[in-house]
Amino acid sequence: MKCTATVLVDGETFEAMQNNQNFDRQKYTCHADVAQIRFTVRSGLPQKLRQLFQASYAYLKKEREQVAGKRSA
Repeated sequence: MKCTATVLVDGETFEAMQNNQNFDRQKYTCHADVAQIRFTVRSGLPQKLRQLFQASYAYLKKEREQVAGKRSA
């Protein structure tokens, strides 16, 4: 099921879409529903998350660049 959602982060609201993900309910009988929040760059949410998680973003960006460098070598 897809529906619109308002995400509140650090006192600011951002528009997003909530999407329930399908998964093998027989294989994972104890799992609750899996929900995914989707948003666009224009929503402002990615920028806010980068601001709040600067150290994690920098670390992950550096790791991704190193992996990409190894692939092209």
